Amino acid sequence: MFIDQSYFIGPLTIAQLGQKAVDDKLKDFISRYEPMIMEAALGYDFYKAFLTGIDVGSDEQPEQRWMDLLNGIAFTDIYSVRKRFVGFGNTETKISPLAGFIYYEYMKDLASQNTGIGLVKTQGENSVSANVVSKPVNIFNDSAYQLRAFWELMQADQQKTTKVYPEFSPDNSIGYRYGVYNHNWFYWNNYQGNESYSFRTKNTFGI
Repeated sequence: MFIDQSYFIGPLTIAQLGQKAVDDKLKDFISRYEPMIMEAALGYDFYKAFLTGIDVGSDEQPEQRWMDLLNGIAFTDIYSVRKRFVGFGNTETKISPLAGFIYYEYMKDLASQNTGIGLVKTQGENSVSANVVSKPVNIFNDSAYQLRAFWELMQADQQKTTKVYPEFSPDNSIGYRYGVYNHNWFYWNNYQGNESYSFRTKNTFGI
C-alpha cells in the first residue's frame, strides 16, 4: 500500500480512529480501494511497473523516477506552466489523492449505515447531522485535481523524445484518456462510461 492510516489527518481526520474497530475498517477500505484507484489512474501495466520499481531490497535504492511519483515532483506542462504533482505516498507531507478518494468512500459508507449519523456538529447539548455530503465531496474533488496534475505530468512526458515513463500507456488510463489526452476536461468530468473507478468531479449533492 502507498498510504496508511497516518494520512487521515487535518481535514481528512476520521473520528475515533484510535478505536480498533474503526482502525480495522479504514485498513479494509485502503486495501480495497487503493489498488482499484491506482489501476484506473495509471493503467494496469504502469501500476504494476510502479509497484515493482519501488519494491527493491533493503540495500537498494529505487530509481528516482519512481520516487518522484511516490513523493511528488515539480514539472512543466505542455503549455510551459510550472506545476507540482503531490505524489501518491509522500511520507513527509502525508498528502495524497489516494487518501482523499478513500476518505470519500469511507464517509459515504458511514453515512449510509443505519447505526451511524456520519458527520455531526455541536448544537448545545445535542448533536445533529451536519452536511454529510459537502465535505467529503469537496475532498473528493480536491483529490481529482491533485490526480489531474499526475496526468498532466504524463502528458508532458509523452511529448519527449526519450520518455521518463515509457511504461505509461494513454490507452490504459481512464482519466488520461477522457481528460488530458482529449484536451477537454469538461468531457472528462462528464464521461459516463464504465470506469473501474470514476474520477469525475462531483457537485455538492454527491453526483
